Amino acid sequence: MTLSVFDMSERLQDLRLGGTTNTSVVHDVGGRIYCTRGMRHTYCCNWLRNLLTAGVVPIQAILEVVPQENGPEAEKRWIHSLREQGAPLTNLTDGGEGTPGREVLPETRAKISAGQMGNKNGLGHTYSPSDETRTKMSAVHTGKKLSSETRARMSAVLVGNKRSLGCHPSEETRVKLSAAGLGRKHSPETRIKISAAHIGRKLSAEHRAEISAALTGRKRSPEAIMKGILANTGKKRSPEIRAKFSALRMGNKNLLGHHHSDETKRKMSVAHRAYWATQKGQRTNANM
Repeated sequence: MTLSVFDMSERLQDLRLGGTTNTSVVHDVGGRIYCTRGMRHTYCCNWLRNLLTAGVVPIQAILEVVPQENGPEAEKRWIHSLREQGAPLTNLTDGGEGTPGREVLPETRAKISAGQMGNKNGLGHTYSPSDETRTKMSAVHTGKKLSSETRARMSAVLVGNKRSLGCHPSEETRVKLSAAGLGRKHSPETRIKISAAHIGRKLSAEHRAEISAALTGRKRSPEAIMKGILANTGKKRSPEIRAKFSALRMGNKNLLGHHHSDETKRKMSVAHRAYWATQKGQRTNANM
């Protein structure tokens, strides 16, 4: 790994660019100059472009030769040293891997944002594939199964992921999500797969405790309760579903010895009275 700097003379004020290269110095100079032929308007490209327009070719001097694994650290050290000495380097960052130290001006951020508006290449947030593209994407992934190794890697990457922690969708987003999922029903094949995936699945004690803590004290709104009532009103379960419920409850002793408090009994009484009053009103209207 070679650490080099573009130099126009032996004066410190003419040292402009510090960087590393794992190719020959000649190839690195050629690559730097080639970027001036495009539309890039960085500080470095503009500086090189002005030199070439004036008929001046920059000189590249070798500062240090280091192993490749030490290149990023050496680059940071030299850039920091040259800046401390007052060299007007064209480096946008502090050197090393990535872009540490680079500051993007608000004007630049606004230009980038405006440039991405309506982007159809998948880079912008407004990208929406056509129906034909969606069909093709669906066909490509239909029946595709990930290997156990791939699943393990994906699981390991997501362990401890907190990118969405504390993220709460806005009311507008909630309405859109609700409208998108309204009336959506899984196919019989999908239902069978979901059911098979959960058969025999047992939650750990820690997982149960977390779910219990999350639901403790949580109360459904009157609107949610009414939606649940309306969704189940008149709903009849098949004999097979009834038989399954019956089999699952055989020997169930979860509520054995459980006694409701007086307040709970009162709430249940009020709820049942309201339910049967609603049923009576519906039957009266049906007979009229």
